[in-house]
Amino acid sequence: MRKILPILIPFILLCAILVFILEFNTTEPENSTPSTNEEQTSHQEKNLEPITGYFYFGYIDMRDKLEEDDEEEYFYYMDKYFQAYYRKITMPEENTELQESEEENYEDYFREESGFNLLTIPSEYRNELKNGDYISIIVDGPIYESFPMQGNVTRVEVIKQRNASS
Repeated sequence: MRKILPILIPFILLCAILVFILEFNTTEPENSTPSTNEEQTSHQEKNLEPITGYFYFGYIDMRDKLEEDDEEEYFYYMDKYFQAYYRKITMPEENTELQESEEENYEDYFREESGFNLLTIPSEYRNELKNGDYISIIVDGPIYESFPMQGNVTRVEVIKQRNASS
């Protein structure tokens, strides 16, 4: 047993080192598939799929088209409270006073809507758009995950103009 032990211990250590190297090898061969992060970036750069949503005050709120009743409610809150809510979440005030019940209602509405998924629309496209238009955009390159998101918008198309009566 004493003669086997000095041979067995180095053998076990060598096997453990080999398993560790094979399992936790962080270097990739040159011709391997890209890592998850590289894969996402290259997918975003090549993704020229249209993004749809509602245009408001220089942003696209990326969401599916709403049903007529839901759309009316959405227009009401966006027209009346979007700018105040946007300022409140991007530039919070240190001294907040008690909120009026109407203000609490609009904050509740926007929270229920899961907030906003906003992407900035460049100024050269904004002149053609009116608040509430349902639009499609093409972004060439990555979308930067800031708030609001930023990307290279290369095309804007109005899918459905907002009715004047809305």
